[in-house]
Amino acid sequence: MKHLLLTIILFLFSFKALGQDEEPHRRRELGNFLSMRAGAKIIACSGTDSTDWMIHNLIDDTKDGEGSWRVKIIDKKKKTTVFPQWFVIELPIVETISSMLFATDHLTGKYACVKNLTIEFSTESPTKGYEKVAFEVIQHNKATVYVSLPTSDVRWIRVTAKSNWGNPYFLEMGRVYGYNDVAMDNYAAMLEDNKELQLRNIYFEKDNTIIRQESLPVIEMLAYILRSNPDWHIAIEGHTDGDGTHNHNISLSMRRAEAVLDGLVMAGINRQRLSAVGKGATEKLIKEITEDDKARNRRVVIALTRSDQQE
Repeated sequence: MKHLLLTIILFLFSFKALGQDEEPHRRRELGNFLSMRAGAKIIACSGTDSTDWMIHNLIDDTKDGEGSWRVKIIDKKKKTTVFPQWFVIELPIVETISSMLFATDHLTGKYACVKNLTIEFSTESPTKGYEKVAFEVIQHNKATVYVSLPTSDVRWIRVTAKSNWGNPYFLEMGRVYGYNDVAMDNYAAMLEDNKELQLRNIYFEKDNTIIRQESLPVIEMLAYILRSNPDWHIAIEGHTDGDGTHNHNISLSMRRAEAVLDGLVMAGINRQRLSAVGKGATEKLIKEITEDDKARNRRVVIALTRSDQQE
């Protein structure tokens, strides 16, 4: 009897643990792996300047991309700059990452932006087994820099700054993002099975139709799906939260859907295969009580409409 009870307890524990592992993975499938919400955390770094410039700003979802990391690089005794500066991001499980994006538009220090950096991946441990996957130059006058990487499995990511753009006192970096652009066949299967994709990682400027740079991998993913399935036609549905008037939200969601459509056309997709619909706040997923509820309702839905006509 005791043996049977122990077996049941172990089974229930394993089942619960499995559910805990799978649910965050599903949440990350169409989004940025390098975020606190996805379970990523920074476990080591070379230093940080102050509580306003903490290393965790690099992956903090709550700052809406405006947080940044700053570290002092001046050696006061020798009066020289100290490089390299580095940090390590740990993912909750092994993932496959094929691109990273570095946001620099919120940096404040003149010429403090990172210039040369190295990206390394490891599946062995936080301190061992690293292989270099990229050496990049980050422009200090560009809002974002998209870095295509060799598709690799990774559990730990080490980013090392070799230099900045000349500021002798400190180095700055903005938000970092990581994507799996090559899991697109999975997205296509999800769209084919469910007839729609709910995308909450196509970001726009506030109350505007300008698509933010960190959304580019998602647009590229959609274009890839459509190129791989030339008989598919899709409707792009824009959805807002309940703030604002009905007419304003309908107009805004329509113009945002059209902005995504234009992005796909620029990526080489025939406009005849695409349509845009503005839903406003008429089809909420959940009742809006908190800001997180509103964020869930703000989304772009890709609906598979026809698959019977070749391009």
